[in-house]
Amino acid sequence: MSQDLIIPISSGFALGSISNNTLSKFMYVGDKGVSYYGEAHLSPWNAWIHTCMMPFSIYGILLWIPALLRLNPNYARKLIWFLYYLWGGHYYDMNKLGALMYFCMYWYTVNKAVENYKLDYEKIAYGEEKKIECSSPRVNHDYNALAKKINTKATWYLLKKGLLYSTLGLTFQEGFGHWLGGDIPSRPEAVLNAIVYAMYFSSAHMLGY
Repeated sequence: MSQDLIIPISSGFALGSISNNTLSKFMYVGDKGVSYYGEAHLSPWNAWIHTCMMPFSIYGILLWIPALLRLNPNYARKLIWFLYYLWGGHYYDMNKLGALMYFCMYWYTVNKAVENYKLDYEKIAYGEEKKIECSSPRVNHDYNALAKKINTKATWYLLKKGLLYSTLGLTFQEGFGHWLGGDIPSRPEAVLNAIVYAMYFSSAHMLGY
């Protein structure tokens, strides 16, 4: 583990592990929260569609959240790992084996989100820097303005890319999971519950949780 990730990871896990009481004021938590989420995912077909597609949806979400905040790759990396352990801490406090399933299932997704956020950002930055190199040497360049331009262009691209992945993934889950599986549609009033427990359900249902 990189030293600069110690604080994001430890604080994320700690906050997640003590979030139960706060969240209980707004939604069902723990086993009751998972059961409430599971009411819309009763068919094995729908449950497995979520298992297969949720990593793609989460991958997109982990791209567009830091992009929306206009974070550079270093800060995006810290935020992504913070979120991963925030959810993991909440799950660990609830069910340790279920949390282990979550950590194993989403480790690759989180790694790819961090890796591709950096690659896409740096690719756009390289393109802008090449334009500077090819421009007239007599032109004075404002490098602070260039950095802002790169950040705006890169994060806008990553925001669109993340939204595309998450929208396609969630739409596939709704259409091919809920509709073909014969389950009720996702409920608007259960959005907060889904945000918290969709990843847990997608991995832990394999163990019967």
